[in-house]
Amino acid sequence: MDKFKKIFKYIFSFAAPAVICFVLFGLVWFQYLQEVPSKSQSWLLNDNYDSLSSPMAEGQVFSQDFTVQGPVNGFGLNINRIDNTLDGTLHVQMVDNETGMVVMDYRNNFGVINPISYTGFTLDTPLTEHKEYDLTVNVWAEYLTPQVTSGQMLTLKKSSAVMDGFGQFTENGKAADGSLAMLIIADIVGNQPIEFFWTVAAVCSVLAGGLMLLVIALPDKKVLAVFLTLLTVCSLYRFVLPVYSAPDEETHYNTAYNLSNKWLGVDNDLYRVVAKRQCDTKSVFTDYQTSVFTYRYMMNHFSDTAEGADAIVYEECDYLFGYKLPYMLSAAGITIGRLTGMGGVATAFMARFMNVLFFCIMMTAAWYLAPFAKMGFVALAMLPITIHAGTSVSYDSFIIAFGFVVTAICLNCMFSKEKLTNKKLIALAVLCVLSAPLKSAYLLIPAFILGIPADRFATKKTAWIYKAAVLIMAFAHFGYYNMTMVRTTLGLTAPVVEVAAPVVEAVAGAAGAVAESTVPVVAVPETVATFTVGYMLAHPGVLLKMVINTFFTYFTYYFETMIGGRLGYLHLAEIEINPMILIGFVVAVLFGFIVKKDDLPVLNIWQRLLALGIFGCTLGILVVGCITWTPMDYNYIWGFQGRYLLPVLPLALLAGQTKHITASKDISPFILYTVFTLNIFTLLNAIIVIFAR
Repeated sequence: MDKFKKIFKYIFSFAAPAVICFVLFGLVWFQYLQEVPSKSQSWLLNDNYDSLSSPMAEGQVFSQDFTVQGPVNGFGLNINRIDNTLDGTLHVQMVDNETGMVVMDYRNNFGVINPISYTGFTLDTPLTEHKEYDLTVNVWAEYLTPQVTSGQMLTLKKSSAVMDGFGQFTENGKAADGSLAMLIIADIVGNQPIEFFWTVAAVCSVLAGGLMLLVIALPDKKVLAVFLTLLTVCSLYRFVLPVYSAPDEETHYNTAYNLSNKWLGVDNDLYRVVAKRQCDTKSVFTDYQTSVFTYRYMMNHFSDTAEGADAIVYEECDYLFGYKLPYMLSAAGITIGRLTGMGGVATAFMARFMNVLFFCIMMTAAWYLAPFAKMGFVALAMLPITIHAGTSVSYDSFIIAFGFVVTAICLNCMFSKEKLTNKKLIALAVLCVLSAPLKSAYLLIPAFILGIPADRFATKKTAWIYKAAVLIMAFAHFGYYNMTMVRTTLGLTAPVVEVAAPVVEAVAGAAGAVAESTVPVVAVPETVATFTVGYMLAHPGVLLKMVINTFFTYFTYYFETMIGGRLGYLHLAEIEINPMILIGFVVAVLFGFIVKKDDLPVLNIWQRLLALGIFGCTLGILVVGCITWTPMDYNYIWGFQGRYLLPVLPLALLAGQTKHITASKDISPFILYTVFTLNIFTLLNAIIVIFAR
């Protein structure tokens, strides 16, 4: 009997959260996504409506001839309906002049007219070929409202001048001036994004049940639970927010691609130019504006392959110089994709997958190494912004991961009950030295080793020699890659103005030889005067005013961008997350760091001050860096984002841990499942926003 109860318990543990999760997705579909298959992409053929046509008297036909590049699935007209009580039947017809075919014959009441924008119409027979079409649109109306006057009749918005691509506009057979305001619906999305949504729903439901089953059935396998939870949530984010959706991800992708070129021996000596396979250049998948069309493109092209003779295109783009370590894994993913003939979409996902795998391993290591506040590290690692930035094709993956692991292993050394082994000391030293050049703002994270008590070493002398040696090597490694930047920031060296080089646009063969034709040199934009460190030191009042003004004006923005309230490429395709979800994440993080078991230690006063000092100095360096980007006519600091604090956030939270808030039981399963559930809500929130575009 007990055996059957146990089996029932496991079945229920899996089925209950899986069903609840799937029902939740179903409710979202019912409320928000039913109309998605009819969504369309359009482009403006003429958006100039500075005049109106004559009133559309009953029986009069208004016609517009125009040519357009196909395919054409529909079009929109800007119809002026002044009086909302005006009722009747609107007739709209489109004719293909080449074949004489009526490709649309539409009629409906005036209620379909959009009073503030374009009214859209879908063709009965879509024009699917990629060629130029010669078309005519005919519009007329039948009025039901009695005693209609000319002032009440429908009119069509148009430009006063004839626009490119437009032929004659006529009113009841008589030529009239101008061209109708019109847009073309080139593409209707169809059912594939909904298929994508239900695929995500099924995966999330299985994961919700599987994680609950893992936590209940295998309570001792916490390492496995943490790693699998991280890996699955990160992988889901990668599909919902695909490549190029993270801030500056294009630049990082190009850097990794450039490194892959060096490994494969592809000629890439041109300045600010990256040699790419044609299938890896920009497309719907890489336009920043993640939408239902992005999902459809992913589904259609994920299994594409690149032909062995696929040409190399030399594309002008930005990429980073200097330290290559943070791009090794994404470059390896790109290289694997190229060598195995993967298409552009699969290659980009492979680049991200390598970073995802590294990020999840490192975050699990941070959880494992930390002697306390373990679930605090996991909760921070599973913040939406941490996953979004940390698993992108960016150095953020390495910066955040190294910041967490260095902090965790330092904690491990601080509270080790035995003398530190050579293996542990070497591992810590390697991590500190490798992480130093990643980004100048986080240079001081390795200084947390100063909090390791001397009695953990063989002798006190050994302790000081080890700490000094590690910090000297870390700073020297940093200086090797970043000295020019440091001198420029401090005003010791004038910033270098980069002049754009000629861009080779031609296509080369598989060997990658550069063709000779070039594009003219791109003009360099005028430089804008920005604040300098020297100016701020000479004008402390200006600095204080800017800091205060920035804090009170943008504190909410910084908080949101530190937790994940704004995802996607900021200011281009920004996705706002519900504040209630963010509050849930904050509570989970605080429980992970603040609430502790009775028998676990906390930092002493010196270690707390050291942690706060590193956090404060990092914040100061970040602020200084942003000041040097800020134009001198701004009264606030420009460019700062809350996500910049993620690598040092564990230090600030550890410093706030107290002995007075304790839990009698292990609450780590609760925290793990809470952040997992919150991430499901976040993904749903993101999908709703993306599908609504």
